[in-house]
Amino acid sequence: MSYETRASIDRNQELELIFQKILTFMDKVIHTKLGSFLKPKKKIRGQFKIYRFEQKDVTTALFLKIVQATSNLRTGKLLIEHGFLYEWEVIQRLLHEITEDILFLMIAEWSNNLTDIHQKYLNNFYMENINKHGKPAQNRFHHIPRQKIRSTLETMPEISTGKIKKITPQITNLLKIAYKISSGYVHGTASSIMQYYDPEKHHFLTNGASVEDIDKEMKAFWTSANILIMSFLIIGPEWLSKSQLFDLQKIWEQLDQIIQRQHPTPIN
Repeated sequence: MSYETRASIDRNQELELIFQKILTFMDKVIHTKLGSFLKPKKKIRGQFKIYRFEQKDVTTALFLKIVQATSNLRTGKLLIEHGFLYEWEVIQRLLHEITEDILFLMIAEWSNNLTDIHQKYLNNFYMENINKHGKPAQNRFHHIPRQKIRSTLETMPEISTGKIKKITPQITNLLKIAYKISSGYVHGTASSIMQYYDPEKHHFLTNGASVEDIDKEMKAFWTSANILIMSFLIIGPEWLSKSQLFDLQKIWEQLDQIIQRQHPTPIN
């Protein structure tokens, strides 16, 4: 076995251990925070049984976005491991938007000021998709352009935490770049669909990509995970205990060190 192959295996094992730490940490935060909410109430909508929080505020929205991010992170890794790279790109776009949403909501949480755009966001977020009869609801969804959310993020202070200096502008800049790259996958453009094509076999790989392509895309996954953890470090002082924040900082440092070894573009 070559040195390069051995190093790659060791690095992947390191990343796998860190990923499990990330998931364990996020699951623990979700479980702990859930205990601070009133239990969701069961509601009957025709033949459907649903559960809803009574509180429809910023804190609840933040919590649900963290739940969504944790699930999407697991989903993204599974898709890449099975070679479904196009589908991963869609999840990656979603992860980046969730990260923006978390920071966007955190602005309202910090300032204790619900602006018009935050109120519109919450109205959309809590809008029901089925009525009391179990039929599609006729509610009108008022789309908030993603650029408006980003403009709000630009008002965030330049926060530093641990070894990460001026963390906020770094995240927003990384998200802008990633958003443009993944846009074609969400909208199903020809250039993105052609990723399925294998020129050597003259065939479209709808059952999974090559090992080489998977390895390349996994690097993008770890970068997305890194960005998400950085956003959690921002909201940490409000949501986490000092020991939890310390643990998360250590996880981020370990992940960032490995990412820097793979492609050393400084994040901080």
